[in-house]
Amino acid sequence: MLLVASAGPAHATPGRYELIDEAAAVAAVDVAIAAVTADLAFFMRPLADHTLHEANRVFSRLEVFSDVDGAGRARIHVQVGDNPAVVTLAGVETLAVVDKQGTAHVVQWREGSTTVQVARRQEGTRTIRCVVGDDGRVDLDVQFTSPQLPKSLRYRLRYRTAPPPP
Repeated sequence: MLLVASAGPAHATPGRYELIDEAAAVAAVDVAIAAVTADLAFFMRPLADHTLHEANRVFSRLEVFSDVDGAGRARIHVQVGDNPAVVTLAGVETLAVVDKQGTAHVVQWREGSTTVQVARRQEGTRTIRCVVGDDGRVDLDVQFTSPQLPKSLRYRLRYRTAPPPP
């Protein structure tokens, strides 16, 4: 799953976050997927359910930060779980990212304390808004739209600041 994130004001120190409650996060994704697949024909539900669960796995770790490259341009770095980091110039660069689900064309930008990532694929568009609160918690709001689905898939995952690595 490709994710977007935000890490407060632009800084060079990574924002490392950990999932607050994995059971609640998995349940939130399950409920969201069930709400979308309930409106599909009964014979399409199992495949759609499986595909959506594969594309919306819950990761226990999230790392996001912003910095400035040698030319003075803002960059955004996002990494979920053990996946490779997605690094783009903020708002101006579209990056082709290849993963198990194929190729996504990703653009990332910041809106105040929120980092937004939009990933477009042939199947649809995933928009992830990572909102960093004053208390160090992060709300990761995910929306996936597709002409193959009767409505948008939406859910929220909650993260907190992770302790420094050993």
